[in-house]
Amino acid sequence: MQKCPECGGEIKENEKFYECIDNEDCGYRINKVKFQKQSQHWLETTIEDESLWNKPIFGTDIPIISAEYKRLYELCENKQSFGMLLEIKDIFEILIKLPTLLTASAIYIKSSFSEVESKLLIAMLEKQLSLGTWESIARSSQELNIDNPIENWLTNIIQVFKDGRITQWRNEEIGHGALSLDETDVFQEDIKSKLSILKKFFEENISTLIMLKEPVYQELMESIYFEKDTNNNIHFFDSYGYGKTSRVDYRNGTYSKKIESQFTSLSNSLSISQSTNRLDGCADGGVREAVVQKMFEELHKVDDYETPTYLVDWLKTNMNNHKKGLFLLQMQRGMGKSMFSRALDQLSLTKIKIPNTLVRAYYINDVYSYKLDEFTSVVDRQILNKQLLDKRIEDKIVGSAIPKSLDSKSQAKDLTNMLHEYKKVYGEENILFIIDGLDEIPVTQEKSILGILPSDDDLPEGVFILFTSRVKLSQKIQTKLDSISFTDKKSVLKDDADYISNTNKYIRKYIKLDLDDTTLVFIKERSDSRYVYIKLIKELVKTIGLEIEDIPNADKIIELYLSNLKAKYGDKFFTNITNLLAVVSTQYEPLTLQEIAYMLQDECISFKLLAWINDTRGFFRFERSYRGNIISIEHADIKSYLTKDKSVLDAMNYILSILVENITNEKHTIDLQIDGESYLLSHIWDYAKNKDTNNKLKNLIFIGSVLDSLENVEKQDKLLLNRSIKIYSQLIIIMQKLNQDENSHLDRNYLAGAFMNRGITNESLGKPTEALNDYDRAIEIMMILEQDETIHFDKSNLAKAFMNRGNTNKSLGKVTEALDDYDRAIEIMMILEQDETIHFDKIDLAKAFINRGNANDFLGNPTEALEDYDRVIEIRERLNKGETIHFDKNYLALFFMNRGNVNASLGKPTEALNDYDRAIEIMMILEQDETIHFDKSNLALAFLSRGTGHYSLGKLTEALNDYDRAIEIMMILDQDETIYFDKIDLAKAFMNRGIANESLGKPTEALNDYDRAIEIMMILEQDETIHFDKSYLAKAFMKRGDANASLAKYTKSLDDYSDFIEIIQILGQSESIHFDRKDIALVFMNRGYANASLEKPTKALADYDRAIEIMMILEQDETIYFDKSNLAKAYINRADTNHVLEKPTEELDDYDKAIEIRENLDKEKIIYFDKNDLASAYIDRGVFYHSRDDTLKRNQDFDKFFNIVVELIYFHFESGNTEKAIQIFQKNYQNIDMMLDNNMLRNQENIQRYKALSEE
Repeated sequence: MQKCPECGGEIKENEKFYECIDNEDCGYRINKVKFQKQSQHWLETTIEDESLWNKPIFGTDIPIISAEYKRLYELCENKQSFGMLLEIKDIFEILIKLPTLLTASAIYIKSSFSEVESKLLIAMLEKQLSLGTWESIARSSQELNIDNPIENWLTNIIQVFKDGRITQWRNEEIGHGALSLDETDVFQEDIKSKLSILKKFFEENISTLIMLKEPVYQELMESIYFEKDTNNNIHFFDSYGYGKTSRVDYRNGTYSKKIESQFTSLSNSLSISQSTNRLDGCADGGVREAVVQKMFEELHKVDDYETPTYLVDWLKTNMNNHKKGLFLLQMQRGMGKSMFSRALDQLSLTKIKIPNTLVRAYYINDVYSYKLDEFTSVVDRQILNKQLLDKRIEDKIVGSAIPKSLDSKSQAKDLTNMLHEYKKVYGEENILFIIDGLDEIPVTQEKSILGILPSDDDLPEGVFILFTSRVKLSQKIQTKLDSISFTDKKSVLKDDADYISNTNKYIRKYIKLDLDDTTLVFIKERSDSRYVYIKLIKELVKTIGLEIEDIPNADKIIELYLSNLKAKYGDKFFTNITNLLAVVSTQYEPLTLQEIAYMLQDECISFKLLAWINDTRGFFRFERSYRGNIISIEHADIKSYLTKDKSVLDAMNYILSILVENITNEKHTIDLQIDGESYLLSHIWDYAKNKDTNNKLKNLIFIGSVLDSLENVEKQDKLLLNRSIKIYSQLIIIMQKLNQDENSHLDRNYLAGAFMNRGITNESLGKPTEALNDYDRAIEIMMILEQDETIHFDKSNLAKAFMNRGNTNKSLGKVTEALDDYDRAIEIMMILEQDETIHFDKIDLAKAFINRGNANDFLGNPTEALEDYDRVIEIRERLNKGETIHFDKNYLALFFMNRGNVNASLGKPTEALNDYDRAIEIMMILEQDETIHFDKSNLALAFLSRGTGHYSLGKLTEALNDYDRAIEIMMILDQDETIYFDKIDLAKAFMNRGIANESLGKPTEALNDYDRAIEIMMILEQDETIHFDKSYLAKAFMKRGDANASLAKYTKSLDDYSDFIEIIQILGQSESIHFDRKDIALVFMNRGYANASLEKPTKALADYDRAIEIMMILEQDETIYFDKSNLAKAYINRADTNHVLEKPTEELDDYDKAIEIRENLDKEKIIYFDKNDLASAYIDRGVFYHSRDDTLKRNQDFDKFFNIVVELIYFHFESGNTEKAIQIFQKNYQNIDMMLDNNMLRNQENIQRYKALSEE
């Protein structure tokens, strides 16, 4: 119990203070840290307590142990409590590792191993070893029944670990760090307890430990498990993984990792398989992961943020007063503009809530994130894609939400459209996108975010963008900002009243409550009124009890902070802090914990690393990303200080030298899947500063190894793909320089391959223009190599390059150029196929024919396309004779579907149907195979295409079944947000099924299908992020209009036809869009009929006029086929309307023209022409003459009508089609009987024939 120094009463401890509680009049209250300084430090009593120390060990000169135990004593003397904690951990590690390693050494030097011995050696090599794993291996060592003092040592230390729960204690205590260490009575007693355990162990085992100096044990310490450096320091074996041996030098607190052939040989002889999973390879992975997660949850919390209400009010007012907007916030350096952005950012601190608004932020720095590629990648994958979103939006622009375009205006528009879409997906009214730190963009950078900053005109409603920057800017950035018309700007300086008020609140709240104004001014002067320093002052006051009057100037605050940390750690352990700061301050992009561990020569995230990060958290920014938690330097001032500090720079140079030595080692297998290795390789040339390092990176074996590793990168991993681009680019620069050096012996095949593979990678990232440039360079080099007879060149690579370039050209819409490339690829492959001396994969040739066939089909060359597809079948049949050759079934199914499309376009529906059958058969097998990825949208498209084929052959029921299957699959896909398919295909399926239903006499079902098709298309039409062909929507309106008309729903059909015409008028303004004029004419005619049915004869007449006008133009066009019977029908309809409008002259003229057309069609024996239509026209004109009292002409037309009807009835009777004959009779007998009754018919022979028919 602590005593009050004033009255001797009891002292109560709270979060920050000790205060007297025994005497109300005493009023004693003091900062905890200051109290501990003033009173005797607990470590002073600890060092004096003889019961806690075994001092005879100091003079024994026992290897490792006596020196480390003496260091522990010195740390206690210097009151370095956290250093003591780490040293105690090290000593326990040594005490359990040393006898275990000696046992392993005794086994290793034997010529053969027993099963138990092999098991022990395997356990030490098969994964990364934690303290818990070492304890487990030590227990296994007891099974060997070693008859020497080591057995007693093992038995005793294992018991110590068990009784003292040493492993659990290490896990719970080490990861918190020195600054969060609360030296409570419990902590003090815990340290003393561990000292007592060590003292007791040394007392009981000193005789065994001293034996380590004997020759037999010295010999064992010469084995591969121990390594001595030039200073005679012993480096313990620590673990083995991924071909490298990790060692620890307890003397200096450092770790190293390198390839050691003896351990590689031992691993191979024991048939050890290394885990490829980072967490699986790390012992205590689950425990460590939980600790990491908990730590980051705490680090993401910012409990000391003082909301700048004046900035929040400014922003909210602007957003309330405007439907959209561009805002600019400028503040002087270090005043908290980035922290304000993070407070708004819903993926960061989320301290400030903006109602009904999705908030995202992008943070620029001058190292990497100012680059346009980085911006597009992070915005697409990290900022806006936090949860699973509508895949249609993500795939609108292949590979990246913001395209890599030469037109910066287009990019700005694409960005704002994308923001608008994500706002809708998240269901928010607004989106606020923050681009923080424009001032960080280097002046010399040509392509940067500056190039795609949008204007107010680019913004859709509900989209707001906030830019932040310092007040003082470069001329280039200032000029750019001056060109933007901002909705509002706000500039904040250090002497502004609002900023002063906010910093005063922060200082009083988080540093000291009872500060007078003079002291406040002093703190702000010392910190230069910048939050970056104010926050460090707060930490120093909290952790070391720094007095206000002792606060140094701003440029010394970071130094003081680190000095305080060093005092707590001690020189040995502070080296690790320096290494950590070196890695993070010099990084080229934010790093994950695993990547930091890799850079620090550790395969796993150690508990010590967590402690180091915890103690330097004030220097770091912690962000959530699609890669997990990432770490970077919080502020430019901190970065500037660290990168000028000699100890930090020396540490980074040493780290880099070890990393380069390892990664360029000929025995090292480069693996870009390893966290950290891909980062290092993508920036290793940026890090390399000296000639020796650069020479190692130019080593041809190293270059070849890197190129090999790049080919194994998964195409779905965008992070690795982006890093691969950087690596390829660096290798290409080096190889181009080497290519100019006659003594370099560079194989130019490497250079060509690098260009081609970078092209493939760019293609995977959705950068076809860059890919095209790479393929151009690859082909250029390969064509030179092809002519050089002095070197070996594989021509199949040139063929692949042409094929790749063809695919890219096709994706860019350059189909003619693609066709040329496919021609070249096929030409080369055909030559290779004939050469029996080389191995040639004929499947590549088949794919080339497929690609060329697709290109020919696209260019309107169906005959050539079919010839290419036939060649594919020929190759496949040859391949099937060889059992070892496998033809990709996905590719084969798509081939059959494409050939079916070509056959359909050539008017070969039966052949098309056979192809669709084959495609569906293969796809249905693939669908059941869970071992492969199968895109079910292709199966839906195959059913859709086959349905169209069945319909064209009049197989309406089969067509309907196929459309049902296509719709069923697409509806399932539509519910799965992880799968992308083009919804226009679903709309087409509904429309096609509607047509089939209509043809089957199911107008109600047809109408429902047209409704669904139109519903989907109207949603797509409103989506500005995709290209939608409105001609599909027009066609759907036309078909629904027909269906409504067939059900006598003329008002609805009128609306549909009008919508069709409105779209056509819009499309007519675009020369690039062609719509069938025959359909346009029919819609005008059908709308005329709807208007007539709704008793709107004037409007009907206008529609018929328009229909006839278009049809007469079509009639004269010899390049197209035109059905003249439709023109005749239009004349009949217009005649009926002229009758209603009492225009007899025009009415008769229309009947004459209709009859003339139908008579000609009858004379021409047109197969499709129905003479019933001609008969109907005669009766219509006969009725007209009857109304005009022209008996002669009336009777002539009635006779013509009557003769045709009688002729048709007898024709069908005699042909055996009695049903059709009766149908014609029933349709016309009332008119004929009326004519007979009124003596209007003259052909007596036909009259007698008719009467005979009537009697029958």
